[in-house]
Amino acid sequence: MLASLRDGHAAFERQTVMQRASLLTIAVILLYGSSRWFVQVPIAILSLAALILPPLRTRAMLWLIIACFLLAGVAVGWTHEDNHKYLIAYWTLALACAASVPDSSHGLVLAARLLIGLTFGFAAVAKLTAPDFLSGDFFHYSLLFDHRFSDKLVALGVLDKASQQFNEVARQALVSPTSELQSIQFASNATVRHLASALTIWTLIIEVLIAAAFLVPIRWRASRARDWLLLLFIVSAYAVAPVLGFATVLTTMGFVQCDPKRGGTRLAYLILFVATQLFRIPWAKLLLYQSAGP
Repeated sequence: MLASLRDGHAAFERQTVMQRASLLTIAVILLYGSSRWFVQVPIAILSLAALILPPLRTRAMLWLIIACFLLAGVAVGWTHEDNHKYLIAYWTLALACAASVPDSSHGLVLAARLLIGLTFGFAAVAKLTAPDFLSGDFFHYSLLFDHRFSDKLVALGVLDKASQQFNEVARQALVSPTSELQSIQFASNATVRHLASALTIWTLIIEVLIAAAFLVPIRWRASRARDWLLLLFIVSAYAVAPVLGFATVLTTMGFVQCDPKRGGTRLAYLILFVATQLFRIPWAKLLLYQSAGP
């Protein structure tokens, strides 16, 4: 089994940058490209064709058509579309541009670095200019009401189940069309508030560091930390809040731009690309179920 995995990894690494990027991106767009049927159907057909006919994977026209479908999908619902779907579409457009020039590898590596750096740069700017984020209110609200967070807090004993249920009822009462309430006090505690502050600070620090590491010139010493900062972010963020579309496209771009001499880091990207699927496991719910007993 291990020998087969090593042989498969070696065969994968022997391919060109464009070929490796294409295979990883096909997996991303099939899983997370779009939820709209008029995008899913052609994407599935084009992806299958590229898997059956390897030369298609490096054709600029293939990736341009895929990018157009993905961009059309996000354009239809641009006010509420998930952010990672924009990034996936931009990445496929980068593949199309890179495939249209003789040396696709240089352009693709540069595009991956810039897309990662700009994504985190704009994210950091948006957070720094949002008072509700800087105050910690965003994460405090998320910890109390986003079940990706609140279920974990209940499972860890940071928040009790009664408080979680009270908050749900209280929020419904507050937002009800017939409600006359102007405000309400939700159930929380000092630990949750401190955790919200810590998450706020950590998110700002890691996003600023990643943006800087990917956007500074490659010769600068700061850029050497870019891969491990990105890997740390993907694990710490998406293991808790599993936005797997973001996780997989960031892992793909991270792998593409990673120096070929850094074999261990490149392997870490590939392992994480697969391991992100483990983030789907609702371990908090399983823990709560086991603790509840028969």
